[in-house]
Amino acid sequence: MLVERVANNQIIISFSSGTDVFGIQRLIDYAKYLEATSKSKAKQSDIDKLANEVNADWWIKNKLQLERILTAESKACEQSSKEVLNEFEMIDDYCRCVIL
Repeated sequence: MLVERVANNQIIISFSSGTDVFGIQRLIDYAKYLEATSKSKAKQSDIDKLANEVNADWWIKNKLQLERILTAESKACEQSSKEVLNEFEMIDDYCRCVIL
């Protein structure tokens, strides 16, 4: 790895080709975060409060829709289970007939 400070107040970081790309992307994402927040005057407690408000608001807006999706999925699974059970019962009945 090579780190260079170049003109225009920039830093260049070079990695060998064998370096884990996922890890590099996480590093880049963190660097972007540092750059974006470098001049922020927000306190961590303010950020946490805002995040909690956003999460609570999202849940309020999406709860009913998620419940509908889960109910529909549950009904579909229940129907599929009944169909599979009926197939097994038919096979079982057929096997009993053949054996008898």
